Amino acid sequence: MKHRLLMIFASLGIASFVLATSVPPVPLKDRVKGADHIFTGVATELVVVDTMGNVISNAPATTQIELGLKLTVVPKRILRTTMKTFPDKVVFTYGNGFILDVQWEKNRLLGKEMFYFLSGNFASVHALEFSEPMDKEKEIADYLNDKPAK
Repeated sequence: MKHRLLMIFASLGIASFVLATSVPPVPLKDRVKGADHIFTGVATELVVVDTMGNVISNAPATTQIELGLKLTVVPKRILRTTMKTFPDKVVFTYGNGFILDVQWEKNRLLGKEMFYFLSGNFASVHALEFSEPMDKEKEIADYLNDKPAK
């Protein structure tokens, strides 16, 4: 009986952890609407960082609760921004508090031109949903051209 209770509590703990690190998807239209900066760019570097933004040498294969990822992107085309001048490199941190496979993130982002949706001082608009592949261009353009209802 004790063994069965331990298994139940362990399963509940794992389930709670998975639920706590899961984020429901945010519709693309909402990410476009909420972004201060929308641009295309190519990610050139991705490193593991601690909560202070310091690069972790000998980084683990996955991020941990106290580790995140810092992504460097070279902008190609600026579609919307609140800045007078846009930087030649955009660097932002994401994934703190989530368990992410570092190599999977590198394969997904590095060297590929993508759309980026960031807010304020280059922070992700919605948790982990800060980019979209180039094949979403028409959909993004449609949302950018949406006029508010009168």
